[in-house]
Amino acid sequence: MTKTHTDKLQKINYPISNLAPLEVGQTLNLLFSHLYQNPNFLPQTLTSLSSLLLTVLARQPVDFPVPALSAIINLLATHLKNLQSSNSALPYPPVRGLSKLLSTFGSKLPAEKTTQTLVTPLMLPLTQSSNSQIKCAAVDSLAGLLRFNNYGSSIFGSLVVDVDDEGLETSVPNPLRSRLLNLTVSGYKSSAHSNNEKEIVSFSRALTHSVQQLSTLKQPLPKSIHLDTHIIPSLNLVLSRDSSGNATYHSLILLQSLLKTFSKTVVKSWDNFISSSSPLSKIVSDKSQTSKDRVLGLTCLRGVVEGMPVNMWLGGRRNNYSKEEYVQPANMSNLSNRVEGGIKSLFELAEKGVKDVREKDEVTVGWCELISCLVERVKENSTFKSHSLSSFKAVQDILFEGPSTSRSKPLPCIYAASDAIISIVHTSDSLRYDLRLNDLIAMARKKENYKQRLIASTQLAKVGRKFPELLTQVWKGGVEDVVRELLEEEGKKVKCAGLEIVEHLLNGLHRDEVSNLDSQNQPSPAVASILDVELSTWLYDCLESTEEAIRKITAECYIHLNGRDWEYLLKETTRDHLKTLCKRGDYRVEKKAGVRVNAVKAVGSMCATVLVGGADYPELEGAANFVAETLLELKEEKNENVRCMVMLSMGNLGQGLERAGVRIREEAWAELCGEAVGGLNDSNEKVVASAIRAIGHLYSNYLRVPAFARSGRMKELGHTMFHDLTSRIILASTSNPTQLMKLLNSKQRFSVNKHAWGACHALSKLLSVNIDNAETLNSMKVLSDCVHHASNTKVVTAALMALNVVVSEWGQDRAMSAYIGDVVLACMMRRECNETGEEAREILWRYLCVARSDDLKERIGDIVGVGGELKFLYGFTVEKSESSSDLDLNVFQTIVGAIEVLDLNEDFRSGEDAKVLQMFVSRAAKQERLRRRSPVRSSSRTYSEEGEEEEDIDAIVDTIMKEFNLPREEALLRIEAAIAEEM
Repeated sequence: MTKTHTDKLQKINYPISNLAPLEVGQTLNLLFSHLYQNPNFLPQTLTSLSSLLLTVLARQPVDFPVPALSAIINLLATHLKNLQSSNSALPYPPVRGLSKLLSTFGSKLPAEKTTQTLVTPLMLPLTQSSNSQIKCAAVDSLAGLLRFNNYGSSIFGSLVVDVDDEGLETSVPNPLRSRLLNLTVSGYKSSAHSNNEKEIVSFSRALTHSVQQLSTLKQPLPKSIHLDTHIIPSLNLVLSRDSSGNATYHSLILLQSLLKTFSKTVVKSWDNFISSSSPLSKIVSDKSQTSKDRVLGLTCLRGVVEGMPVNMWLGGRRNNYSKEEYVQPANMSNLSNRVEGGIKSLFELAEKGVKDVREKDEVTVGWCELISCLVERVKENSTFKSHSLSSFKAVQDILFEGPSTSRSKPLPCIYAASDAIISIVHTSDSLRYDLRLNDLIAMARKKENYKQRLIASTQLAKVGRKFPELLTQVWKGGVEDVVRELLEEEGKKVKCAGLEIVEHLLNGLHRDEVSNLDSQNQPSPAVASILDVELSTWLYDCLESTEEAIRKITAECYIHLNGRDWEYLLKETTRDHLKTLCKRGDYRVEKKAGVRVNAVKAVGSMCATVLVGGADYPELEGAANFVAETLLELKEEKNENVRCMVMLSMGNLGQGLERAGVRIREEAWAELCGEAVGGLNDSNEKVVASAIRAIGHLYSNYLRVPAFARSGRMKELGHTMFHDLTSRIILASTSNPTQLMKLLNSKQRFSVNKHAWGACHALSKLLSVNIDNAETLNSMKVLSDCVHHASNTKVVTAALMALNVVVSEWGQDRAMSAYIGDVVLACMMRRECNETGEEAREILWRYLCVARSDDLKERIGDIVGVGGELKFLYGFTVEKSESSSDLDLNVFQTIVGAIEVLDLNEDFRSGEDAKVLQMFVSRAAKQERLRRRSPVRSSSRTYSEEGEEEEDIDAIVDTIMKEFNLPREEALLRIEAAIAEEM
């Protein structure tokens, strides 16, 4: 190409800009290809073509085919590298063109190759160019590429250097990570000091995207970069300048990203941001700044406050924070007073901003959010009580100031104030009594202001859910009137708002009642039922509404009714609530699955609250039979969520029939058991989990009714149940869990453990009734293996509970003796586990108490063969026997008898275990003599020698513990060893 070609390029600028995106890309590709094929082209031609490229890219989107894109980028890069190697000055347009192409189309290119061929050899060195334009273009290309995760991985991701035989990778930090971050941090520092706005913007963007990629990859900053000395001072320098340009905006975005990713490190320098004289505080309070800068500044202030352990720094309780949460501030001097002053200044600043009616709406929203955050952080500190209260009142004023406000668009502020009020009320128990409930009720009754009415209704609903006692106090003559007026309206949204108040309030009342029962307290007078004739009529009518949303939320209201409410509804003669609710759960009547889910769940909730609660009144038996028939009719349900609720309700019904004094038809009960067994084969794991639970309750309670026949079908169902339950436990109890992990993904592993946990609980229910010995013995074996091998602690705990049921119900049955040794060994292996050790030791003792020597002889060798196990067993048995009042226990004799049948080798006979065995023998002999000679059994009796001078064992143990600084168990072992040697 000659100079003539270069001149012609300027003339095709306008026509090419009016082509379609793909045609533009093809045209530019032809031009660059023609240039590439002519080795004698003038550099000025490439510069002009690059300028044309930039102009076109700025005017409209361009679609390059990937091969053409790669060719253009390679041409530009090769030309620039040649100029670099010859130490020639680089022209700006080709650099900018390459930067623009990489930023815009980098995701189409292979990340690893682009990083190796362009980023490392070309763009990184250009970030240190003396030409500011070229430097900014290079940094912009890095920022553009780092928007894509594949480039983040190739630049910041660790490098795999080795893979072992098991597939575990050995990796090292990518050196490019430190290089790029050091260059961008140093560039940001120098540009901040030189006040070069374009460079500040470029380096801010590159750093922001770098921090975001580090967050995604969970990579730390290099050790050479210290936020408190490298970045934060430069940030403050940029923010301190009275400028509302791009530099401030992009620096605030950088600070926001740092707070999200490296909050603890940033918060160490909290006083750079929180104090009233800090640049950040000045930006958010300065109305000459742009709204977007002020909103970003408020977001950053909130991030700093959220990361501060305020109560700890103020001298509060340190144990509220874990080691990971604790933040050591950079400056400890007069810390408490400085923190207190900073928080108070923020309260005052935020309150002033909220009260300013001339403030822009988006900024007012930020002030409301900041107040909510401040109240949450200082809720436990009385120092800020007056500030919290004053700010809370200011936020409420926004909500209740009405349509006469001087704000241009009050609704965003009202929404923000509403959210802040609820957040504050939920956070600070003391401030909930300062909530202007009467104003809220009045606002919810103003029909002329539709949107504010809905906001107030939502507020009332949220308050009722969190603090039901507040709404119950103003229910009559207040909230009830609001609900009535909302339900009388024609609009769907308004009706739903009224029902939402009822649903949230019932939910809160039910939660508080359950909480009181769990704490063995009587329900407080404030937690009372609001159900009466009028409310029950509303619910009944809304359940028959033509609107799906209304029926759905109404069914949800029934879920939260307590036992007294259901008793009232079941005794009501004018309306059959249960029948209507069941109809809404029937797929043949109700076509909307969401309504059916809530309706069936409400039926199950009725079973849980009424039947499980042990209520007894004539209407219950009819209700229970009706529920059973309804659930059986839903067996063809196609929706998996509804099927899950059906199984859950079956389990609640079975659990309730155990407590209440009512019975359902034998045929219906048997069919329910059959449906529950069928649910074990469902394709949805939640349905299966609910079916497992239902089996435990339904079949165990069926077997408890003497009048019910043990038909062949029910026996076959029982065998199927046991086989399925034990199979699920076996799957979670494999002795090679790593092999199982390779076969299953995380979701499948979760399901396996969840189903095994449920199966253990179901077995504990079934084993508590009279079943076949074969089923009991098989269950013992499976459960003991589960305790021994299962990796999930919840599954192990459930298995231990089931074994406890076995020993409680079947402890005297010698048929179970075959697996007592397995249980003892499994519990021995679990005794030191933090989560299950206590339960394991308790079950171990219970099985040792019912064991005989023959029961243990098959497994005692495994115990003796492990170093230290026999010593533990001796100390454990001594401890338990001394705290037991039953002198008929033969635990020592049982263990001695089991050990004596072993063919012990010489190492054992001369080792530490031989001494422990002798101590067992000594204890067994003393226990036998004590039992023969003392008809009075007392738990305080010690095992001293009869006929000789008795010594106070406790006093001797205390003396040895003090003299040798030993724990009690070790002291007891030394005493027994000495006694054994004398014998």
